[in-house]
Amino acid sequence: MNRSVIRKPIFSEKTQTKAALQVYTFEVEKDATKKDIKRALDKQFSVEVKKVRTRTQKPKRRRTGKRRYEVQTKSFKIAEITLKKDQKIDLWEVPKEEKPKSKKEKKPEKEKEEKKKDKKEKDQPAESQEKGEK
Repeated sequence: MNRSVIRKPIFSEKTQTKAALQVYTFEVEKDATKKDIKRALDKQFSVEVKKVRTRTQKPKRRRTGKRRYEVQTKSFKIAEITLKKDQKIDLWEVPKEEKPKSKKEKKPEKEKEEKKKDKKEKDQPAESQEKGEK
């Protein structure tokens, strides 16, 4: 085949979480077979494919325009590719889980002590100036 079987990768929250499990999602040509998809991925990304699962996304009806005409979206084929161990595709950067920060963060004791010292130092020069004026 002269044309590419793979149209584009699909990025969403769901596909991002699956990418952590080495399952990548692509939109592919409607007439592409699983073998075609496997060969195309091997050629394009140089990875070893373990399993290919495909499904056809049915068209949906949408209303558009000023008069709200009803139109139909096109159907397309989705391929979920599972890679062998120690394989990955660089298109997906799997985010590392971060702990959510609480609203009230506890400040370290050192910072509290430094603030107290700063307040005392600010108060002391004012007192010494008052004594000098008398």
